[in-house]
Amino acid sequence: MNRWLPWVMALVYVGAAAVSTWADLAVGTFSLAETLTLGIAFTAFLGVGVAIAVRAGHVIGWLFIGIALYAMAQNAMASVGEYLIRSGGSHIVYALSNVVFHWPTLLAVMVVVVPLLFPTGRLPSPRWRWLAWTFGVALAVSTLLNLFQRDVCFSYTEGGDCVESVANPIGLQAVENFEESTFGGVLLAVLAVCVIGAGASVVSRFRAASGVERAQLKWIALSVGLFLAYLLIVDIVLGTAFGLDEQIARFTPDWLDPFGLFLAFVPMSVGFAILRYRLYDIDRIVSRTVSYGVLTVILVATYAGLVVATRQLLPDQSDLSVAASTLAVAALFNPLRRKVQQQVDRRFNRSRFDRARVVADFTGEVRSQRDLGQVQLGLLRTAVATMQPACISLWTNPGGEPREPAHAAMD
Repeated sequence: MNRWLPWVMALVYVGAAAVSTWADLAVGTFSLAETLTLGIAFTAFLGVGVAIAVRAGHVIGWLFIGIALYAMAQNAMASVGEYLIRSGGSHIVYALSNVVFHWPTLLAVMVVVVPLLFPTGRLPSPRWRWLAWTFGVALAVSTLLNLFQRDVCFSYTEGGDCVESVANPIGLQAVENFEESTFGGVLLAVLAVCVIGAGASVVSRFRAASGVERAQLKWIALSVGLFLAYLLIVDIVLGTAFGLDEQIARFTPDWLDPFGLFLAFVPMSVGFAILRYRLYDIDRIVSRTVSYGVLTVILVATYAGLVVATRQLLPDQSDLSVAASTLAVAALFNPLRRKVQQQVDRRFNRSRFDRARVVADFTGEVRSQRDLGQVQLGLLRTAVATMQPACISLWTNPGGEPREPAHAAMD
């Protein structure tokens, strides 16, 4: 049964996606960008979840399937409910879609449960049980309050205030709207503390890990780091603080929101880690990601600074200033890339940096060494230091005369 259940849940997900799309088209609220963003992100959760559940039977796989199915089922039910209301029908389906499916539940599983259980499927140690119990109680209480709240908001103002609400068919008159109540705010604060605790558990696990587990944790750290960097830099700093939303939109297609792509990388990295596909490529990926990120920031800042400076010096030659700045940045690219890559490898990809240094030392030794035997031993020791083989030998035949193989010390 467990072998086929993931595929059955995947079919339910596809059906919910089809229903949601149909309802949005019928109401006239269909958005290709929003649909693709949701589809890319949660289809990634579903695909990775099915692969992990079928191949490894890991609890993270079932969590990912649940996350995808939960999100798409809620979206489908809400779309159908809105369609019924706008068609003059009952509001019951829309109300139930908001009280049965609780958004903090979905978010909390993604940012608390998965980090606590990744990558072993167990807590890092028994001392983290308090966090699991606190999270479980807070989530259960908040889910019950949301389930029995007396009404559900249907439309909002731009400021986030409720304009129109519908009655909850299973609600209790004494229970306020969860998000607007004081107790609901306290529970959300507790869940926020649990998120911080889950992040601390990952740090604790990483410090105690080695080998395979450390590489697995690097994968999730990379994906979450990229996702948070996108939110911080693009959405918060550039979009909100500097008001550059329109300028940012010019660099992205109208039919696609990059948010979905960055979110999709999180389950993909978890899949690489748990299934151990190209597991140890993580150091190389981190190195390249950080180096090109730093390089991009430096070149963009340099280009902007040169454009501003040359326009001040040559106010009537704007085209010339842009051309000069472009040529300067192009000339800086390769030497700057090599320097940045070297510094990043020194910090994030130490093994590659050490291998490169050993090879460089051997190259310098060969240029000054005249003893063939010493050159052979140096070559063997270099191969041992860079590739770490179980055993190694080198046979040579200078001048056509037999020669005993040279052996390198493996210690």
